[in-house]
Amino acid sequence: MSALTKVLNPVFKTARWLTGILLTLMVAIQAYEIALREITRHTPAWSKELTLLFMVWIGFLSSADLLRERGHIALEFVANALPPSARRAVTLAADLLVFGFSLFLMIAGVVLVSEFLNQSLPGTSLPVGIAYLPIPIAGALLAAAGLEILFLDFYEKAKQP
Repeated sequence: MSALTKVLNPVFKTARWLTGILLTLMVAIQAYEIALREITRHTPAWSKELTLLFMVWIGFLSSADLLRERGHIALEFVANALPPSARRAVTLAADLLVFGFSLFLMIAGVVLVSEFLNQSLPGTSLPVGIAYLPIPIAGALLAAAGLEILFLDFYEKAKQP
């Protein structure tokens, strides 16, 4: 296990726990909303908004974890049909594209968060920037996972006989 993997394991474990907590809260809020709607014929304005916020957070945080576990859909049959040297080049290009896109997400996400921090969501009065906050966080996590994948794909494999 590389030093990078040892550093990233607790970070991604925390992200998994956070997604689990957010999913649990999302289910509880929806159950509360349904019960309240059935009993009082009224739903709180904040419930849908919080549920959507949590869903955005879950989606972005999960994407980084899924990348690290190599769980995303990949067109490996194309790379597998190539000779080993070309396959290695395609893998490197794909890994670098993922890393570059992750950096873009991180930078663009910071811009979005700072742009919308002065506006408020109508149901919860939370800053709109909170809805965009998972973008730079996921970008950083995706970049870290991308670096780990690059390291494992090329440095670790190069050390093997």
